[in-house]
Amino acid sequence: MTRILSIFCFLAFCHLAGFAQSAEPFRGTALQNQYSKPIQIEGQQSVQKKKKSETTKLATSKEVSKSNDDAPAVQENENLELDYVSSRSNKYLQDPVHWFNSYTDKRNTSLSDDGVLSKKEQEQLGVIISESKAYISNSFEFNYINVRHNRNKAEAGKYLQEAIKSGGFSNPLLLPEIAWISERMGDVTNRNLALSQYEKQGNISAVQNEMALWSLNIVESGSLIVTNGEFDTYPLWLEQQKKSVFIVSLAMLEDPEWLTRTLKSWNPSLSIPKDVNNPRAFIDFLLKQNTKPVYLSLSIRSEILASYTKNLHPIGPIARLTSNSWNSTEALSTFYFNASFQQFLKSGISQNDPFKKLISNLLPGIYMLKSQLQAMNDPREKKAEEIYQQIKSITGKSIRQ
Repeated sequence: MTRILSIFCFLAFCHLAGFAQSAEPFRGTALQNQYSKPIQIEGQQSVQKKKKSETTKLATSKEVSKSNDDAPAVQENENLELDYVSSRSNKYLQDPVHWFNSYTDKRNTSLSDDGVLSKKEQEQLGVIISESKAYISNSFEFNYINVRHNRNKAEAGKYLQEAIKSGGFSNPLLLPEIAWISERMGDVTNRNLALSQYEKQGNISAVQNEMALWSLNIVESGSLIVTNGEFDTYPLWLEQQKKSVFIVSLAMLEDPEWLTRTLKSWNPSLSIPKDVNNPRAFIDFLLKQNTKPVYLSLSIRSEILASYTKNLHPIGPIARLTSNSWNSTEALSTFYFNASFQQFLKSGISQNDPFKKLISNLLPGIYMLKSQLQAMNDPREKKAEEIYQQIKSITGKSIRQ
């Protein structure tokens, strides 16, 4: 009965108006005036960013028009919409700096921060790099674009060093890239230094930090936490020393050397195949090992999570992944009935926190808890319903029943 109820509840929360998926903190304000000089091509006006580009406004208007109570807080893997032909007509290729500003605007406001570009986007960005080299090959913009293009490749380090020379170590665009590449190189000191500065600049919000701490409190020591991208990974990296856990971001699966090193540190007995460099293959691989606990962030794309309805048990911002049956009532009760958690819901969420809606990732777990308590005629069901309604009120989202 418990097994059937768990599957039913998970199927229900997979129809939650989408999981609130991760996005990079908006950096539009912090980004202004960070470049050493505005880049200007002869005969054109400076295009140093002062406000969102028209392209970003258009993308934002599209998002608003599509939004409703059942929409995800932030869509995952939105395309740059830089079709090769239309990009020429909009002079993105003729004016690479204009493209750079539009690209960074879009990344700051629309794109998932998993940092992965589609094959088509990689090809388009390659064209931009080729076209712009003659104009701005020594600029911050050119080197930053190359960092993005080669993010999980060895070449990224070279371009990052050049970008730091002109943009500075503390540039809010570069700090995430410094942290990302430092992690790949096994340099935890520089990774945390970059993230600490990034946090001091206000780019890691209170909601992000709380969700990281909640995740660490939920999991056992020695667990593996699979995250989506920057939103859920960076705060966990900063807090990782508080508990012995291992973190794999799906955005880093493209780096097999890093992945093998991290998984071997977590479980030395693992035999890691070569074909686990996409999310589903990686999660399938983790399901086959049952020696150590695995948790998935609920910021992972809902279409991926929905493939594992029988194997996921949501608790707070994460879900336990297991191929065996697992009674989650105790873990759910421990998390949702915690006094400090309930106090945070009442007074700890700023209305201006850019990630407030991501609190909706807590809905699947509380919905499952109240369903389990109802099935057991447990009087705590009333309290669970109150918490469910509270989160629903904060986020404007609910479980589709």
